[in-house]
Amino acid sequence: MDELTNYAEVVGTYNLHETEIKSNSVTTILTTNLEITKSANKIIWAIGNLKYTITVSNPNGGSVREIIITDVLNPDLIRLVQDSITINGIPAGYGNFTYDDATGLLTFFLNVINPNQDIEIEFSVTKHQREAFKLENYASLTF
Repeated sequence: MDELTNYAEVVGTYNLHETEIKSNSVTTILTTNLEITKSANKIIWAIGNLKYTITVSNPNGGSVREIIITDVLNPDLIRLVQDSITINGIPAGYGNFTYDDATGLLTFFLNVINPNQDIEIEFSVTKHQREAFKLENYASLTF
Protein backbone atom coordinates (compact mmCIF):
# COMPACT_ATOMS: atom_id res chain seq x y z
CA MET A 1 0.00 0.00 0.00
CA ASP A 2 1.30 3.45 -0.88
CA GLU A 3 1.82 5.97 1.88
CA LEU A 4 2.46 9.70 1.94
CA THR A 5 4.52 10.92 4.89
CA ASN A 6 4.89 14.65 5.39
CA TYR A 7 6.20 17.07 8.00
CA ALA A 8 6.85 20.80 8.32
CA GLU A 9 10.29 22.29 8.79
CA VAL A 10 11.37 25.71 10.04
CA VAL A 11 14.91 26.96 9.43
CA GLY A 12 16.15 30.28 10.77
CA THR A 13 18.34 32.13 13.22
CA TYR A 14 17.42 32.20 16.89
CA ASN A 15 19.66 34.06 19.36
CA LEU A 16 22.40 34.18 16.72
CA HIS A 17 22.27 30.40 16.19
CA GLU A 18 21.20 28.64 13.04
CA THR A 19 18.13 26.67 14.10
CA GLU A 20 16.15 23.93 12.38
CA ILE A 21 12.90 22.61 13.83
CA LYS A 22 10.83 19.78 12.37
CA SER A 23 7.23 19.04 13.25
CA ASN A 24 5.86 15.62 13.90
CA SER A 25 5.29 13.60 10.74
CA VAL A 26 1.85 12.72 9.44
CA THR A 27 1.33 9.57 7.37
CA THR A 28 -1.63 9.16 5.05
CA ILE A 29 -2.43 5.90 3.32
CA LEU A 30 -3.13 6.41 -0.38
CA THR A 31 -5.80 4.28 -1.98
CA THR A 32 -7.45 4.29 -5.32
CA ASN A 33 -11.11 4.07 -5.96
CA LEU A 34 -11.82 0.68 -7.41
CA GLU A 35 -14.76 0.48 -9.75
CA ILE A 36 -17.20 -2.42 -9.88
CA THR A 37 -19.79 -3.11 -12.55
CA LYS A 38 -22.18 -6.01 -12.95
CA SER A 39 -24.08 -7.10 -16.04
CA ALA A 40 -26.22 -10.02 -17.17
CA ASN A 41 -26.34 -11.64 -20.59
CA LYS A 42 -30.16 -11.46 -20.70
CA ILE A 43 -32.71 -8.83 -19.75
CA ILE A 44 -35.59 -11.26 -20.30
CA TRP A 45 -34.85 -14.76 -19.08
CA ALA A 46 -37.09 -17.58 -20.30
CA ILE A 47 -34.90 -20.67 -20.61
CA GLY A 48 -31.36 -21.81 -19.93
CA ASN A 49 -28.94 -20.24 -17.51
CA LEU A 50 -28.37 -16.56 -16.79
CA LYS A 51 -24.73 -15.45 -16.92
CA TYR A 52 -23.51 -12.60 -14.73
CA THR A 53 -20.28 -10.70 -15.31
CA ILE A 54 -18.67 -8.66 -12.51
CA THR A 55 -15.80 -6.40 -13.56
CA VAL A 56 -13.50 -4.83 -10.97
CA SER A 57 -11.28 -2.06 -12.36
CA ASN A 58 -8.32 -0.27 -10.83
CA PRO A 59 -8.07 2.74 -13.16
CA ASN A 60 -5.04 4.35 -11.51
CA GLY A 61 -3.00 4.56 -8.35
CA GLY A 62 -1.31 1.73 -6.54
CA SER A 63 -2.00 -1.94 -6.13
CA VAL A 64 -4.98 -2.86 -3.96
CA ARG A 65 -4.85 -6.05 -1.89
CA GLU A 66 -7.25 -8.32 -0.03
CA ILE A 67 -10.32 -7.62 -2.13
CA ILE A 68 -13.63 -9.22 -1.18
CA ILE A 69 -16.64 -9.19 -3.49
CA THR A 70 -20.00 -10.35 -2.16
CA ASP A 71 -23.15 -11.15 -4.06
CA VAL A 72 -26.37 -12.57 -2.60
CA LEU A 73 -28.20 -14.83 -5.03
CA ASN A 74 -31.82 -15.08 -3.89
CA PRO A 75 -32.05 -18.76 -2.85
CA ASP A 76 -35.84 -18.76 -3.25
CA LEU A 77 -35.52 -17.97 -6.95
CA ILE A 78 -32.09 -19.00 -8.24
CA ARG A 79 -29.03 -21.07 -7.45
CA LEU A 80 -25.43 -20.93 -8.57
CA VAL A 81 -24.18 -23.26 -11.29
CA GLN A 82 -21.11 -24.30 -9.28
CA ASP A 83 -18.73 -25.14 -12.12
CA SER A 84 -19.52 -21.97 -14.10
CA ILE A 85 -17.29 -19.54 -12.17
CA THR A 86 -14.30 -18.08 -13.99
CA ILE A 87 -11.90 -15.31 -13.04
CA ASN A 88 -10.29 -13.68 -16.08
CA GLY A 89 -11.44 -16.68 -18.12
CA ILE A 90 -9.80 -19.27 -15.84
CA PRO A 91 -12.01 -21.67 -13.86
CA ALA A 92 -12.07 -20.53 -10.24
CA GLY A 93 -10.96 -22.89 -7.50
CA TYR A 94 -12.72 -23.16 -4.15
CA GLY A 95 -10.02 -21.02 -2.53
CA ASN A 96 -11.13 -18.12 -4.73
CA PHE A 97 -14.80 -18.18 -3.70
CA THR A 98 -17.34 -19.56 -1.25
CA TYR A 99 -21.05 -20.17 -1.76
CA ASP A 100 -23.74 -20.89 0.81
CA ASP A 101 -26.74 -22.68 -0.77
CA ALA A 102 -29.01 -21.81 2.17
CA THR A 103 -28.41 -18.04 2.18
CA GLY A 104 -27.27 -17.57 -1.41
CA LEU A 105 -24.17 -15.68 -0.25
CA LEU A 106 -21.47 -15.86 -2.93
CA THR A 107 -18.10 -14.40 -1.91
CA PHE A 108 -15.02 -13.94 -4.08
CA PHE A 109 -11.51 -13.40 -2.69
CA LEU A 110 -8.93 -11.61 -4.85
CA ASN A 111 -5.34 -11.19 -3.65
CA VAL A 112 -4.36 -8.10 -5.62
CA ILE A 113 -5.46 -5.83 -8.43
CA ASN A 114 -2.68 -3.79 -9.96
CA PRO A 115 -2.91 -0.29 -11.42
CA ASN A 116 -4.78 -0.12 -14.74
CA GLN A 117 -5.90 -3.73 -14.37
CA ASP A 118 -9.41 -5.16 -14.77
CA ILE A 119 -10.52 -8.42 -13.22
CA GLU A 120 -13.53 -10.11 -14.77
CA ILE A 121 -15.58 -12.67 -12.84
CA GLU A 122 -18.26 -14.66 -14.65
CA PHE A 123 -20.77 -17.12 -13.26
CA SER A 124 -24.12 -18.59 -14.19
CA VAL A 125 -27.30 -19.17 -12.25
CA THR A 126 -30.29 -21.39 -12.87
CA LYS A 127 -33.84 -20.77 -11.73
CA HIS A 128 -36.01 -22.99 -9.50
CA GLN A 129 -39.42 -21.85 -10.66
CA ARG A 130 -41.34 -21.85 -13.89
CA GLU A 131 -43.46 -18.84 -12.93
CA ALA A 132 -42.36 -15.34 -13.90
CA PHE A 133 -40.48 -13.26 -11.34
CA LYS A 134 -38.43 -10.10 -11.19
CA LEU A 135 -34.84 -10.74 -10.19
CA GLU A 136 -32.87 -7.86 -8.69
CA ASN A 137 -29.25 -8.51 -7.88
CA TYR A 138 -26.10 -6.53 -7.13
CA ALA A 139 -22.54 -7.16 -6.01
CA SER A 140 -20.54 -5.21 -3.42
CA LEU A 141 -16.81 -4.69 -3.00
CA THR A 142 -14.59 -4.20 0.05
CA PHE A 143 -10.82 -3.94 0.27
